[in-house]
Amino acid sequence: MKKIVPYFLLLIPLFTSGCFSAAERYGEAWGGGGNRKRAAALDVVTFPIQAPIVVPAYLIVTADEAADKHKAQAQADAYKQFMPLLEKDPALGLKERWDLKKDIHRWVFIQSFSNPKIKYTDALLEKIHETCPSIQDCVFSSKSCSKEFLAKHFDEEFERAKNPAYQGGLATIASNPNTPLDLVEKVATARGYAGGVTLPAQSALNQRRWERLMPLLKNDPSIAFRERWDANTNYVKRVAFEKSFADSNVKYSEELLETIYQSCPRIRDEVFISSSCSREFLAKHFDEEFARAHKLEWKGLDNLISNPNTSIELVEKVASPRNYHYPIMSGLQNVITHAQQILAERRSEQIKRAADSPITNSLDNPK
Repeated sequence: MKKIVPYFLLLIPLFTSGCFSAAERYGEAWGGGGNRKRAAALDVVTFPIQAPIVVPAYLIVTADEAADKHKAQAQADAYKQFMPLLEKDPALGLKERWDLKKDIHRWVFIQSFSNPKIKYTDALLEKIHETCPSIQDCVFSSKSCSKEFLAKHFDEEFERAKNPAYQGGLATIASNPNTPLDLVEKVATARGYAGGVTLPAQSALNQRRWERLMPLLKNDPSIAFRERWDANTNYVKRVAFEKSFADSNVKYSEELLETIYQSCPRIRDEVFISSSCSREFLAKHFDEEFARAHKLEWKGLDNLISNPNTSIELVEKVASPRNYHYPIMSGLQNVITHAQQILAERRSEQIKRAADSPITNSLDNPK
């Protein structure tokens, strides 16, 4: 609320000044004595009234932005300084009671549970959970939590979550990949619980189910097309089919990719993400996707230029606004901006490779 008020105050003078000026300008059209010069003069006259509101509000907003930048930098520095200490001794945060400190130590302690490099034992996690009530929900996010530890606390958190003020623990347990699948399903399908609990559980459940389907696709990439997972009412299978193109371990033949592209309109755009796409395959479909962008269908083109196998010449064509002979909508502008970023990165890589090549080095350092 404190941050909203200054922004609101900045709008008040603009609104009032605009109203006065508009009244003067439109007064002329309505037969009154208003004119643009008087409107401009009114803006100048009302400035002393606006200034006491605008200037303090502007200073507050500027100070808030500076404080946010300072806080972000302080957190980054603290992460580098203190996280290695916890990697060496995970019990340090508990021994020195970082949870009670009103400084950056508390933030680092909380972040440590999401750091896979810090190996907490179940005994230590239990001790932190019992001793540090203000951060006990964060404990469940650690990948060090065993299935037994998570299951042990499940019933307690399931009961606590009936109160909307205490949903964090159950939501975090449900999101941990080590939690037994049947417990995640129980939360995802629970009745009478707020979305703050059930939605993370449903997301985690779908993720676990997708992971179970991926080995099938790795062994036989054609199974999803044969069984038409794209048209399946089973949401998990459809999403697994889509995600398979981004998995480099799923090897599609170009013939199968072409068949999927032509036969599965729901997921045709995802085909271009696959690392199995050759430069020729991507070039073959470029003109069609470039034309589809004119019809407000941009995702295929965006995925195509994102594939590292796409030639730099095609990325250049998308990156140049001069190649569009129609109004550029915001969605397409995002694709153009993305292409410009990709182009800059690939040119930078080319320059670096050229600088590191033996031929360049021999020319720069002749014997």
